[in-house]
Amino acid sequence: MFKWSTFFDRKWIGADMGLSDERLVWLLPAVISVIGCIIWFVRLEGRINYSERAVEKLEAKHDALDMKIVDKLSIIEKSLSKIEGIMGMLMKDEK
Repeated sequence: MFKWSTFFDRKWIGADMGLSDERLVWLLPAVISVIGCIIWFVRLEGRINYSERAVEKLEAKHDALDMKIVDKLSIIEKSLSKIEGIMGMLMKDEK
C-alpha cells in the first residue's frame, strides 16, 4: 500500500492528531479538492464581475448612441416638415 509518510513527515501532519496513513490517503485529496473548488469559484466570480462591467459599458455606449440617433431624427423631422410646407405652398401656387 502507498504510504503518504514517504512524502510528508509524520510529525508535521497527522501524527499529533492521531491520523493514520489510511486516513491521510483520504483526507489529503479531499482537502486539495476543496481548495481547488474554492479557487475555481473565486475565479468564476471574477469572470462574472468582469462580464457585468463589460455589459454596463456597452449599455452606456448604447444609450449614448440612442440619444444621438434621436437628435438626428428630430433634425430630419424638422427638415422634412419644412420641405412639406414649401411643397404645399408651391402646389397651391400652381393651381
